Amino acid sequence: MKILDYTKVTDEESCESMVGYSAELPRYTKVLLTGLDHEGKEKKWEAKGWSARIVQHEMDHLEGKFYTDLMNPETLCCVHWDAVNKMEGRIFTTYMINK
Repeated sequence: MKILDYTKVTDEESCESMVGYSAELPRYTKVLLTGLDHEGKEKKWEAKGWSARIVQHEMDHLEGKFYTDLMNPETLCCVHWDAVNKMEGRIFTTYMINK
């Protein structure tokens, strides 16, 4: 991945690896992703905006980083607090393990 525009935009981000939480973090606005197709031919894709954010998020996973490593810690929040407060704390949750 190559950064094409060093402008960063801070936005809310979450991850299915940590369901129910989100935080704000900056990401570059434009990146170039290169790779090989099934025939071994080089492919390039210029990602902008939200697509660029997703590419960087997934590349972080491949490099062993998680969005919580890059976030502004003051912005980490549980996205379910409104529901918890509405039910005055009387909630039931389940956690399903995918097999």
